[in-house]
Amino acid sequence: MNKTDISNEKIIEVSIDMLKGSEVPDLNMRHVAKKCNISVGTIYNYFPTKSELMIAVIQEVWSRVFHGDMLKPEVNEPFTQYISSMYKRAFVSQKEYRNFFVMHRNIMDSHSKNHGRIVMEKYIGHIKQALTEKLRSDENISKEIWTKEFSHEKLVDFIFENMVSMLSKGQDNCEFLIMVLNKILYTK
Repeated sequence: MNKTDISNEKIIEVSIDMLKGSEVPDLNMRHVAKKCNISVGTIYNYFPTKSELMIAVIQEVWSRVFHGDMLKPEVNEPFTQYISSMYKRAFVSQKEYRNFFVMHRNIMDSHSKNHGRIVMEKYIGHIKQALTEKLRSDENISKEIWTKEFSHEKLVDFIFENMVSMLSKGQDNCEFLIMVLNKILYTK
């Protein structure tokens, strides 16, 4: 890659390609620079810290996993079926973007936790919003179960965190989570 051909997007793309084939959910700035055929200093001109590059990579992968129509539920689809379908898509994507969910958890737990959390919460906010809207629109869920302490938003946060955790562990399904949700949401 010529130095004139380099951009944020190309550095992110090279980083994603490197992660696809890697056993380790981490990026090495020297290796990224070498693959881009640029100096390490040039990488730091685009991404001042390794954490910022990792956050940019995570954002890009999230956008690929949950692009466009993937967040739009079927009209009469139950909320738990929507969660199950979303999880399956994310699991399939995890195979393509190897170790992505582990890297996601690592960046959220790292020294740059506050910055990482702010950036990631802003990005994944639209995913949680879609989940909340679907949860609210499911007419088979009693409106009486909701309280200030047990709100739509708190349940969505719980579901999302559990999905990321299960994906980072390589679980191929979320059946137990769905069973729990069915008991909470649909049992009268």
